[in-house]
Amino acid sequence: MFALAGGAGLERCLDFMRPKGRLVHPNGIEPVPVERRTFRVRTFDAIGNPREFDKLNRHIGNGKIRVPIAASYPLGKAAQAHRRLGREHLLGRMVFQVRRERH
Repeated sequence: MFALAGGAGLERCLDFMRPKGRLVHPNGIEPVPVERRTFRVRTFDAIGNPREFDKLNRHIGNGKIRVPIAASYPLGKAAQAHRRLGREHLLGRMVFQVRRERH
C-alpha cells in the first residue's frame, strides 16, 4: 500500500492489509502510521527528477500501482464534490478533471 496521508482513515485501511504486506509512505506525513506485526512499513524521501518520474510512469503503465477512485468531477462541480465528501468521507478517493487550455 502506498500512503500519502496519515490519520484515522489510513489506520482503518491498514486493518485490511494482507499479512506480510508492505506499507510505503514518504517521510513527513502526519501522523506517522502505526507499525503492526502483520506487515512491514517503509519510508522514503521523494526524489523529483525526470528519471524517477519515468520509473513511476512505467510502474503505472504496468498496472503495478492501483489507485481506487470513488468519483471524478469536472472542476466546475467542486462544490458538489465537497458536499459528497462531507456526507461519505471519501477523502483521498475523489479527483477533479482539469483541462489544459490549448493555445
